[in-house]
Amino acid sequence: MSGTKKIKVAILSILLCMHINPLFSYEKLETICEVIDVIFEKKSEQSLEKLMTENVKNPKYPQIENYVVKLIKRQIIETEYDFALRATYIVLDSNIEANYDDDEAFVLYIAILNETYSY
Repeated sequence: MSGTKKIKVAILSILLCMHINPLFSYEKLETICEVIDVIFEKKSEQSLEKLMTENVKNPKYPQIENYVVKLIKRQIIETEYDFALRATYIVLDSNIEANYDDDEAFVLYIAILNETYSY
């Protein structure tokens, strides 16, 4: 191979690695959901915020967010309004950062506020 071809192959390899690497740098969705389960059991706002922030650029972010919203709904059913409200706020904040629009999280937030402060 000539010197020019070697340089082109090297550059192409570097560019290819740059695009593939982010795909492998994220944990599997199943693993993330297991972590989310523990976060909700412990009701750890800081851990949820950290997880959501770290996964904002994850291609699976919509699925992660959907799973969190599912658990928030479970919290509402169990009348755990305080954590549900804070978790929903974290989701909304992460959605802004991710530039991901989800009306369901906003509707949940308003519904929890209405339920919590309607007394």
